[in-house]
Amino acid sequence: MLRKSLLVVVALAALSVSANAADMPLKAERYRAADPWVGYYLGLNLMGAWLDAKTDVTTPVVTTTKLSSSGVTGGIQVGYNWVFDRQWLVGWEADIDATAISGNSTAVVAGFTVNTHAKVPFFGTVRGRVGKITDYGLFYVTGGLLYTDVKTRVVSSAGTLFEDQELQWGWAVGAGAEKFFTDRISAKLEYLYLSPADTTVSALGATTITHVTGHSVRLGVNYHFH
Repeated sequence: MLRKSLLVVVALAALSVSANAADMPLKAERYRAADPWVGYYLGLNLMGAWLDAKTDVTTPVVTTTKLSSSGVTGGIQVGYNWVFDRQWLVGWEADIDATAISGNSTAVVAGFTVNTHAKVPFFGTVRGRVGKITDYGLFYVTGGLLYTDVKTRVVSSAGTLFEDQELQWGWAVGAGAEKFFTDRISAKLEYLYLSPADTTVSALGATTITHVTGHSVRLGVNYHFH
């Protein structure tokens, strides 16, 4: 009887070891799929950006002008990822991009033709990312702080009225997808909606308020340090 009991225990132990061994490749595959995402990464991006601006000139009569501008930008990004339950990713990313985006608006104020020229030498974001890791890659949503360098020059037929350059703040939100192509290199495609703060200029009794919204589509390549 004792001998039979020992044989049953040994058989059950063998079955348990066999089941665990069969499950190990699956677990190992899941670990390999998630581990590359964890840690710091550094990368480059190429981006197309479109800005729409609405300018109200108050004298006290309100004159509204609209303009659109677009351009191709390039920059760098750095970030860090954490992975939970082998499928959920949480991280942060900071980026900065140089641009050649500019635009003009024209209005007649008190009998003078006033031209407002705005230029964006660079802009960047500091955002959080939350996404799901799948067999096809990472799919995520993102949002956070937007900072923009804006140069403004207001010129009338009587001469230059105002010149200014300041760092403006706003917010950005969007979504994207990213996939590994080697053990350390991934590529991503990302869309962002951009909303910088309004620009207010006062000169010669006139107040100019410019509201800008933007869109960007970014293609990036990241190198992961793990």
